[in-house]
Amino acid sequence: MPNTLKCFLLTVFALFFLIGCSGGGVETLDGKWKSNDDAVMEFHAEISGDKIEIYLTTATDEGRNLYWSGNVPAKTPTSFVSIADKDRLDAVIFGSLDYTKRFDYEDGTLNFAFSILDHQSVITLDKV
Repeated sequence: MPNTLKCFLLTVFALFFLIGCSGGGVETLDGKWKSNDDAVMEFHAEISGDKIEIYLTTATDEGRNLYWSGNVPAKTPTSFVSIADKDRLDAVIFGSLDYTKRFDYEDGTLNFAFSILDHQSVITLDKV
């Protein structure tokens, strides 16, 4: 096999290997997240491995109230549905009544629907 053909095949193999290893998917969601609006109440999320917890806090950080506790799929796509840890949520005042919650990851932000007293909004979280 001529050397130029070997070099060409080696280059093609290296490119496919690098593209395959880059994943092309979502970076890890692990870490701390915070809502990015200037509301009186803020949302803080903590994602670690296969768990997500979201807390409601005041802007002055006077207290944390659990709002959501659920799972995160092992292979996290850009959108996923978290299943609630109902034992944890049923034991707190501000715990969500939802059994599942959809999360969307796009352009470095994590979004989810929030509703209270017939008012719905989308909460946007940025990684801290």
